[in-house]
Amino acid sequence: YLLNQNTGYITGNGRIYKTTNKGASFATLPTYSQYTWCDVCFPNESTGYCVYKYRVVDKTTDGGITWSNILPSSNGEYFTICFINGNTGFFGGSKIFKTTNGGASWDTVTTGLQNYYYSHKIRYINDILYSIGVTLPSSAGIVMKSTNEGQNWQIDSISNESICDISIPVPNTIYLAGWRNYIYKSVNNSPWSKYNVYTTIDSYGSISFVNKDT
Repeated sequence: YLLNQNTGYITGNGRIYKTTNKGASFATLPTYSQYTWCDVCFPNESTGYCVYKYRVVDKTTDGGITWSNILPSSNGEYFTICFINGNTGFFGGSKIFKTTNGGASWDTVTTGLQNYYYSHKIRYINDILYSIGVTLPSSAGIVMKSTNEGQNWQIDSISNESICDISIPVPNTIYLAGWRNYIYKSVNNSPWSKYNVYTTIDSYGSISFVNKDT
């Protein structure tokens, strides 16, 4: 997670790592968990949130030095968290939840999907809230977007594979990472173009563009 051009965070193996020099080096923050940290989000330099696969949500108010659990458990698996400001945020996986008070309480978000939906990534880009993932048992890749903070959703079914990540380097140009070595692209709401970018990697879990070309 990139807070600004210098500061960023990554999670893994029960730890959180932080860079303040554009990724030239990373420091291990003095915290450890036996749970699998899946995603982290910082709406400002001091306050951050981390979602676990099972234990759900922790919060820091000192830049990641110490963390406290604010949502101890919830049925299901959870992979992603995103705050659009200091108070309003979402986390998702087996379900999508929303807070409007900095994580003090959470409400279930209704998506309108009839099938069981797994949200793999939630991101707020250019004033639009995106949730991407897969429906079961059909295994249809889904892109959902909301212009009113999750009250209503526009739903687009992409393919018969899970969608894992999203990148929007410029407005109206969207890239998606698929589970089976595919990259998808849409420009100005055009039909999705599919690219088979074959590597020795079995699947793509992340995608990021820094500008429209790179």
